[in-house]
Amino acid sequence: IDEFYVSSYSDKENNDGLAQAGKYVDVRINKFSPATALNVDEFKIVESSDTSVIEINSFGSAKAVKSGEATLTIADPIRSVTVTKKVTVTSPSLNSIWISITNKTLKVDDTATIKIEAYPTESDEELEAISSDPTVVEIGEISADRKSLSIKGLKEGTSNITVRSKNN
Repeated sequence: IDEFYVSSYSDKENNDGLAQAGKYVDVRINKFSPATALNVDEFKIVESSDTSVIEINSFGSAKAVKSGEATLTIADPIRSVTVTKKVTVTSPSLNSIWISITNKTLKVDDTATIKIEAYPTESDEELEAISSDPTVVEIGEISADRKSLSIKGLKEGTSNITVRSKNN
């Protein structure tokens, strides 16, 4: 195989070796020699050096799972011809965050857990939570899975809770 590209982007040539978490990774073969020796449609990604970064499912599809690097092996059905390509997977940017609380009333020293959903879920951007009045509501830690946040009432008053990307 003389020229091939591996990417999750539609423009594989300009994004060779790049993928985005949450997207499927494909191979495109442009040149091989001798020209009659191979059926390029039969070549598939058959192995990943790090399946926590790019996984290969039972159907032979490769999916970028999280940020990192993995070396992919591309082969014909009987593995008589193989090539490898190092692929760097990046995290998509967050485009929305949803929190499940509106007009929650807490008494002093009461705690509550707020559900959070950050999209796309494959993004690894860190989240932060902010209280508009930290003397009224104390913000706890956002859970490691980014699905919940604990809060505690400190004194009588009103406070707005904002959850956002630390990148913004």
